[in-house]
Order: sequence, then structure tokens, then C-alpha cells
Amino acid sequence: MRCPSIGPRCGTADIRVIIHRARSLSERHRNECGVSSMMLHHVSIVVTDIDRSVAFYRDVFDLEQIERPAFSTVGAWFACGALQVHLIVHPTGTFRRAATIDTADGHFAFRTDDFDGCIRGLIAKGFREDAPEGDPWRLRLRRDGPAGFPQAYLLDPDCNIVEINGAL
Repeated sequence: MRCPSIGPRCGTADIRVIIHRARSLSERHRNECGVSSMMLHHVSIVVTDIDRSVAFYRDVFDLEQIERPAFSTVGAWFACGALQVHLIVHPTGTFRRAATIDTADGHFAFRTDDFDGCIRGLIAKGFREDAPEGDPWRLRLRRDGPAGFPQAYLLDPDCNIVEINGAL
């Protein structure tokens, strides 16, 4: 089951990808492998409909689309702070089949400096905490979870799980 497309564009808080424990992982990698540094450059997300997915990431997260080289595959790139989000159309790629938010399943996270403002923006776009499981507008919030910072989860049009958090 695929999730339906998500609605119109509205502004959101400044959002950046968070890299959990990046500094310690980079340091450990340098020590074990002799590599001078290791940093995350981008996150690739497999999608089925590039126009629908471009609209979602642009309109929901207010990401700026950037130039993409002429690869043989269809895709789009977005700037996200110093990092990038890459969308790739790959019909035989790995897709989640469930239209549910399972926080233990594979996902990626955006970090925002204004978590509450971001949540207000998502609600203004139609996302709801009280939407039933399986509804593409469902927003799952953890304001005081075990991570130590607030977290929100939603699904993109291809049922990829997206986290938004207020990590420092």
C-alpha cells in the first residue's frame, strides 16, 4: 500500500538533518581505519513518483531544490543545511509496505531549532496527532521520550518514516 500525496506548501521552521553521535563515530572511525575524517554527506530516499515527492519535501520541510547531475536515473536533490537529501526513483528499490509509523523501523531525522513552531507548521498543513494509524496525515509526537529531546514522526508519500526533532 502506498501513501497518498500530501497537501499544499506552507513555510516551516529551519530544519536540518541530525547526525546522532556523529562526532564520536567519526573519531572512532579515524582511530580504527586511519581515515582522517568521516562525515555524512547526504541521505538517499527511494521514491516512486518524483513530482509528488519533490512537492512533499519542498512544501512540508521547505527544502531548497539544488542542481543534480544528469544521472541515468530520475531523481532530485535538496539542500539541507550543510547536508543534502537525495530522492531517487527506483521502482525495484526497497519500500516499506506498511502505512504505519513504526519508530523502530528505518528512518532519518531532521533537527529543528524551533520544534514547537515546526509542529504548528505541520498541523497547519493538515498533519494531526489524532489521525488514525495508516492515515497519511498522522503525526506521532514524543515530547518527553527516552531520547531526551522532543521527537515527531510522519510518513512521506512512499511511506518512508521521517523524524523531526529538537535535539541540541
